[in-house]
Amino acid sequence: MGKTESKPQDLYSISELDAQIDKYRHIIQQIRHLPFKTQSFSTLSEPNPLSFEEKISLIKENIKDKSTLKMILFQKFNLDYAFADSSITQIHLMKNSNTVIVLLEHFIKLWHLDDKFPSKTLCIGSLITNMSLSNNEKFIIFSTEHYICSFNFKSNEQRIFPFESYIEHNQFIYSKDDKYVAYCLSSNILLFDSESMEKIFDAAQRNLQVECIVLTNDNKYIIAVVTLRYLRNRVSAFSETLIYSLIDTKIIKNIDFIKFQGLKIKISDDNKYLVSDSNNKTIIVWNLQLILSDFENFKQYQEPLIDYNTIQKKYINNKETYNSKYKISEKKMKVSFRSQYQLEITKDNKYILIYNDLINEFRFYDIITMSLEKRIKHKKNSFYSYFMLSNDFQHIFAPERLACLKKLSTTNSDVSSYNFFGSEILIQTFCLSSNNYLFTCFSTDYKDIKLSPFTVYSLEGDQLICFCIENKFALVKAAVTYKRNYAIVNCINKTMSLWDLTSSKAIKRIYDINAAQLEISEDDSKSIVLDINQSIIIFNILTLEKLITFSLTSMIVIKINTKMSTIILENQQLKVLNQSNKNHREIYSFSMLTKCKKYCVVPSLSRDKIYVINVQGEDEFFKIL
Repeated sequence: MGKTESKPQDLYSISELDAQIDKYRHIIQQIRHLPFKTQSFSTLSEPNPLSFEEKISLIKENIKDKSTLKMILFQKFNLDYAFADSSITQIHLMKNSNTVIVLLEHFIKLWHLDDKFPSKTLCIGSLITNMSLSNNEKFIIFSTEHYICSFNFKSNEQRIFPFESYIEHNQFIYSKDDKYVAYCLSSNILLFDSESMEKIFDAAQRNLQVECIVLTNDNKYIIAVVTLRYLRNRVSAFSETLIYSLIDTKIIKNIDFIKFQGLKIKISDDNKYLVSDSNNKTIIVWNLQLILSDFENFKQYQEPLIDYNTIQKKYINNKETYNSKYKISEKKMKVSFRSQYQLEITKDNKYILIYNDLINEFRFYDIITMSLEKRIKHKKNSFYSYFMLSNDFQHIFAPERLACLKKLSTTNSDVSSYNFFGSEILIQTFCLSSNNYLFTCFSTDYKDIKLSPFTVYSLEGDQLICFCIENKFALVKAAVTYKRNYAIVNCINKTMSLWDLTSSKAIKRIYDINAAQLEISEDDSKSIVLDINQSIIIFNILTLEKLITFSLTSMIVIKINTKMSTIILENQQLKVLNQSNKNHREIYSFSMLTKCKKYCVVPSLSRDKIYVINVQGEDEFFKIL
């Protein structure tokens, strides 16, 4: 591990690569109009520019070694390899700043569009299963199989909350005012204060699987759809809709006249309407205000120590009466066998937007009468697997056959197509910011070259802003120096490189490094690597010379902190807290020095030991029991 000898069979040296680039300079000139973020060569336009696929094919005819082609694309054109990973599962584009939040399998990248590298990487060494951004863009909540984590943008603080049991299924919902965050975890529903992360509400459902939840906009109720746990083929007869009171936390009510088959439930922003799809494929709009008002009347039947079933028997439930009492409108939908309709409530709370793939048509229905207000159908043979409505209601974005992104006008017959790369490169996911930046992730295996482009497109300026491609240098971990224009990059081919960001060239490489976590000391002198083999290696950042290695089979790193923090051990659980946090009683604690000083800190796998490691090259570590 940490070998420094060169391996020509795996990677060209810098001089060989420069010679190879010079040899194919005329080929490189032919693809100078590829939409890369930075281009240092001529920008003269071609009368008939080649398509992306044609340019790639032309290069391949002249360069038979696909690894050489990838290196030329990657290095010569300054490709932004910050997102060179095809395993993207979620993306968000922040409304208040041009910042993209990307969830990959094991880490979250925060990237401002004006920067070459992500400004922040969130990672706790485990597979991240879900992520949510608060409405005010102050917090990111994400979960792993055993942890729920919160990151505060303002204080730059990341907090970790361990769970004793395996988190099998999860969903995060912020309240409209961002005061609370609700969690749907397998058979539990939890509510936390978003600032202090203090648990306010905990409802466990025995033998029930919580499928989805919504939080009313007055922060008083949670509505949940539950089904029998371990039921393979879930049918409507086994689904229930429950209302939970967040004020009187022991009171719940079954709204058994509302049944769900597609497990879709929406609440309008003004808290007046609840929209559901029923078991007979009928969309129903319910009077949510009246349902919640009657729920308050139901609470008077609550008596001390009387269980839920007893209360239900005393409170007479007439389904037919309730259907006519609460139902505002309904609409029978015809759908195809391959998928159900998709529905959204517009932000002005006036319309329900429905896409039906059977007739390939978008329809706006009045939310009160369910009368058809508008039809949108631009092409007979198109099929949209999902869609997004723009903030001004003027456009609908939808991928057509997963290869071409369509922008459909809601006011006329105008259609714009965003087919950046050709028919064999498919759209994986996309999102739209409030200031009309379109962020799109593509995925493909184009013949024998695996490509995974990512684009950021300005709809107002009709301009492609940046672009990147996955290749053999696909990023595993990266860290940027604080004062110098250098980056340490560990790639999927187990190379660790020192990059000059000014010239976008690798200065030094070493091999057989597979980092689970990578950090740089604040004085820019050392790189600290946690290897996947549970070794901590400290390198000289300029020479990549290995200074010291610690190998402990019981060690696992939750976080190598860069800020002043407090690590405590409480009830056999390790917690990493900000020093100003006073919400937890400290059994044993100590203040951790920043990395520009002397030590970094890691917990043991058994969570009963804390190891402190000297990062200044001395062969020293000690543990705190």
